[in-house]
Amino acid sequence: MSPDNYSLLIALPLYLHSAFFLGLVFPAWLAAGQIHDAAFFGKLDTIQTLIDNGADIDERDSFDRTELHRAAGKDSPKVAEFLISKGSNLDAKDKLGWTPIFVSANAGYAITAAALLRHGADPDARDDAGKTPLFQAAFVGYYDGVKTTGRVRCGRSSPIEFA
Repeated sequence: MSPDNYSLLIALPLYLHSAFFLGLVFPAWLAAGQIHDAAFFGKLDTIQTLIDNGADIDERDSFDRTELHRAAGKDSPKVAEFLISKGSNLDAKDKLGWTPIFVSANAGYAITAAALLRHGADPDARDDAGKTPLFQAAFVGYYDGVKTTGRVRCGRSSPIEFA
């Protein structure tokens, strides 16, 4: 095996692992609809046009994520607030049991997390593994996310209990 192939063999799993935790799961990305793409790229006018033409505000991709998950994973508080104003479900869970607040907390996007919390996202939501958004933010090392989610309420399974 050449050194170039060996580097690729090592780098590819790390790249895919990072992409998963940033909300860019490739199978989900490829299987997403137009409204997901518009939310991902922050195109409010396109989102409005799609909604006006009958797009589902809570359309699911192949990972069961909605466009609100996409906005939360791209640090797009304006897009998130726009989607919420149009009726997007704050409590929609993906295949991991993550709501949009989990995606935002996991990526360290405190401003988007704060916007979701202001609109009623549950800071004590539990994913399929029993973790809260606060725990996830602390687990991946995002201090601002811990401050934002912890300011609202500290869940029973908080990082403090594991310290």
